[in-house]
Amino acid sequence: MAVAASSLILAVDNLHTEYIAGLAALDGLLTCAFIVELVLRMSRDGVVCHRGAVLRSTGGLCDALFVLASVVEIVVRGILMASNGAGSSVQSTSGLASGRGAAEIAISIARVIRCVRPLRLLSVSDSVALVGVALGESLMSILNVLGIVLLAWFILAVLGVQLFAGAFRRCSDPLFPEGALLDPPDGWTTAIKLSPTVS
Repeated sequence: MAVAASSLILAVDNLHTEYIAGLAALDGLLTCAFIVELVLRMSRDGVVCHRGAVLRSTGGLCDALFVLASVVEIVVRGILMASNGAGSSVQSTSGLASGRGAAEIAISIARVIRCVRPLRLLSVSDSVALVGVALGESLMSILNVLGIVLLAWFILAVLGVQLFAGAFRRCSDPLFPEGALLDPPDGWTTAIKLSPTVS
């Protein structure tokens, strides 16, 4: 439930609009809940050194990365809002070379990391986890099939160019008699003269 609410806040909020105080409070509250959950798991299972420790498992490492990304986003956004004045927009005016541009890049990277958090919910259901494992194991076979399809497209493209190159130079529309000048629709100043029939 908290993951879904956090993802919804991430989808609704926008970096270049007014930062709504209610969303900020809810985002901070959910981030605090995720921090408490991570600290409790670390106190129960250990941090790194014990078997089954949080940072030794992929899921625990991902959770720690998601929490760290949330904290970084909240801190950087708070610094930007403090420098702009309370309640103002976080828009950059001096480009990527400024500190503000770098801070916006940091916020964007943290948001991208946070967007992956709902994928952790897939491991809750055994059937969904089974589908994920099956997709992971069949990835090389899918890439082999993709390579064969791309090779077939390439062969057909070369064949089409060899067979039809120059065959469509002649226009058979009675509105455009041979030798007529065409005015391109997009405002080009040059005119294209239709060539006579291909021998």
